[in-house]
Amino acid sequence: MKFVGLFLFAVLVTARVPAAEQMEMLVLDPLAAKNACACVAGYAQRDYDALAVRLGETLKVSVSVKFGAVLAGNPSIVIGKKTEIEHAARSAGRKLTLIGMLTDSQGSTNLHGLFVVRAADPARTLADLKGKRVLFGPEGSDEKRAAAMAALRAAGVPIPDPIEARDTCSQAAADVAEGRADAAVISSYAMPLLEGCGTIGKGELKIIGRTADVPFVALYVADGVREEALKKALETVAADEQLLQKLESARGFVLVRTTTDAGWTDWRGINRRSHSPFVPARLPASAKFLWRVPLSSQSLGGVAATESVVIVSDKNTETQHDIWRCFDAANGRERWRFSYLAPVEKMDYTSAPRATPVISGDDVFLFSALGQLHCVCLSTGAVRWQRDLCAEFNAPLPAWGYCATPLLVDDLVVVPGGSTNAFLVALDRRTGEPRWKTPGNKPGFGNFICAEFGGRRQIVGCDAAGAGGWDPRTGSRLWTIVSEFPAEFKVPTPLKLGEHLLLVAEQSGARLYGFDGEGRAVAVPLFQNVEANPDVTSPVEADGMIWLTTYAGLCCLDGRLRVLWRWEQEPFKDAAQLIAGNGRVLILTKNGTLALVPSRPDATMKPQLLPLVADAEVWSQPALVRDRLYVRTDSELLCLLLSE
Repeated sequence: MKFVGLFLFAVLVTARVPAAEQMEMLVLDPLAAKNACACVAGYAQRDYDALAVRLGETLKVSVSVKFGAVLAGNPSIVIGKKTEIEHAARSAGRKLTLIGMLTDSQGSTNLHGLFVVRAADPARTLADLKGKRVLFGPEGSDEKRAAAMAALRAAGVPIPDPIEARDTCSQAAADVAEGRADAAVISSYAMPLLEGCGTIGKGELKIIGRTADVPFVALYVADGVREEALKKALETVAADEQLLQKLESARGFVLVRTTTDAGWTDWRGINRRSHSPFVPARLPASAKFLWRVPLSSQSLGGVAATESVVIVSDKNTETQHDIWRCFDAANGRERWRFSYLAPVEKMDYTSAPRATPVISGDDVFLFSALGQLHCVCLSTGAVRWQRDLCAEFNAPLPAWGYCATPLLVDDLVVVPGGSTNAFLVALDRRTGEPRWKTPGNKPGFGNFICAEFGGRRQIVGCDAAGAGGWDPRTGSRLWTIVSEFPAEFKVPTPLKLGEHLLLVAEQSGARLYGFDGEGRAVAVPLFQNVEANPDVTSPVEADGMIWLTTYAGLCCLDGRLRVLWRWEQEPFKDAAQLIAGNGRVLILTKNGTLALVPSRPDATMKPQLLPLVADAEVWSQPALVRDRLYVRTDSELLCLLLSE
């Protein structure tokens, strides 16, 4: 049998920029004709030579094709299983850019894992696999590894330790069929090939469960490839019926549109600094909403958005289930929703999530107020993996729940564990498996950042006792600043200002700290202003000025934390969300008023105000994507057009 499951873990040499006259396409798709066999008529016979001809004709270059099961060499284009290519590229430090996903004959871009046992085995569901010998796939084959483990956890089945893996579906299926293992996880595309090629007899294995969907065949390019030209060439595939048949595809490629620069995909946007190149020069004369949709409950969690989608947290009316809702950015129609049981007797401001959704590629990280962390597919909302940190680390539920938005650092997702023996926990972004945990104090209620201070890259944030820095590789604590006011809530996000660190809190006020040559914060602040003391508002830096709101109003500080300008009037005497850019600061107040001020005001400056909603409160960080501001009130999601 020629069909093999992929195991991508090749050491790659440094990428070169492909010559303009020639491109190499490496095909790792297990359903390519030259990677599979012809044992099933009309299946697994994708003709990528035909695609190479189309690309060559459209791009006016020569496109050669290589086939294989491992990522190697210096191809211009790579086509294969998405999670395996990403795993191999990451392991080798190789940069590849996702261009699109190939649809299958049914129009889907996904696959899933299948749990199989012998036909005579009494097991009927995943729960029956408790205590059984289960074979998984290799690292990177998410449908056979990460998604499979998530499915077992959801069924209450402990993950075996150690984990047994097989490189291919053929090996795993044969081991089960011949009695060497109780169960295996194989790829959903594999069963027809296994039976058709005689690896197993027809009906010899039965399916007792499946995983959530994961992405299947993706197309990547190396640096130097003209991405937009390639996308235009790939767009022509959908209109060519003969080429679609050769690729066993219903719709050709679903292309990825670049949204990194325009998107607001994390707490406070890129680098968590609340900066945007789309802050307008002026506010419109009146509020114009492109769309607005009702929500079920108040939620403190921020909004995440790309140019295509908008994601917010919600809670059902009975307050028993969290709901994450993904909307089409163009019209507000719901694309998908993801819900799970998250009951709690009582929590201020409801028990809806406090964390902002974090979008990274086709992954979305969702963190509940009860410590439930899910990684889901951006396209479908399907679960890739999940953890219950509160339960795993036997943590007492904080008074206001888990508040920190997951922090993505390299291949890790860092979240509070909630207990003193697991203050911070780092998980593998692809699998959710723990990489490190670090002890500490009880958690605070703010967010963390990752930045370089004193020549050392570190995670910085607050616990219940004060502030600290942690090594992102190991979780070891680098320094501690103990607060003079242990009971203060420490909600505002730390802010990097040049080589210094700005911390603000309701009792301590604003403090600017320096660092020594070992990357440790010096305990005595360089400057301090106890009156610049926001309750929950995180400050922003704009052209060297620092902006924030307190219960006294809106104020602007210089680099020495001296007040340069103050507006002690409504609507600024409470919580607000600030976004800086283009020499201005955009401010969304708790009562739903939008304001705009210059970053460097003169003494006579008055804020420009635009009321958005009446009889509603806004606690959530909005998302600014080009000329659209996505605002979550306590009852609606609004899409505000900022251009005239």
